[in-house]
Amino acid sequence: LRICKEKNISFADIVMQNEKSIHGYTEEEVNFKLDTIWSVMSDAIDRGLRCEEEYLPGKLKVKRRAAKLQKALAGCPKPFSAQ
Repeated sequence: LRICKEKNISFADIVMQNEKSIHGYTEEEVNFKLDTIWSVMSDAIDRGLRCEEEYLPGKLKVKRRAAKLQKALAGCPKPFSAQ
């Protein structure tokens, strides 16, 4: 954060510069990779919300909660937003 203040740039700018200099990616390549990651994560969330199995995969028998929470939150009033 010190570097951000000193150079008057955002943290995202520093990350982009690092990806370009360390890995040799272009800005377009970095953005494509980020879009790909976001797409995979978004698809996983959607699958989790649609899943009808009661438990998450694995031996711990953790109950799924995402769909139930989404339904509960959908009925809540929207938070205040400053205009």
